[in-house]
Amino acid sequence: MRRLRPIALCLALACGGDATPTQPVTVSLVGTWTLHDINGLVLPVVLTQTATTKTEMLSDIVTATADGTYTEVAEARTTVNGQATVSSHTDTGTYTVTGSAVVVHSNNDGSSINGTIKGNTFTIAANGIAFEYRRQ
Repeated sequence: MRRLRPIALCLALACGGDATPTQPVTVSLVGTWTLHDINGLVLPVVLTQTATTKTEMLSDIVTATADGTYTEVAEARTTVNGQATVSSHTDTGTYTVTGSAVVVHSNNDGSSINGTIKGNTFTIAANGIAFEYRRQ
């Protein structure tokens, strides 16, 4: 029985302590986010490839404002028979944050994408593909 007392005392000390309630952490998407990786692969990432054509994601930057809107600018490179062309795509829309959950609504195509935010990492998933953004 003497052996259990020090263990019980350690457990009591570890569980006791500060009576101050924990405040909820406020999560914000406001700021500029840069796409870091797609499914764990760091940019640039090959999106599609055939014998003669390859499409790569070069960059994607999302700027979220305090009024719940965002602007996204992405660049992709398409190479056909050795000839490369870089193209830009712009999207705008709105977003909502509830806890750590984020829902992004595109004005361009009306789609909604779910995501999460944790610290300086914002992740969205669409069609089985995970996009991880990092706060600048």
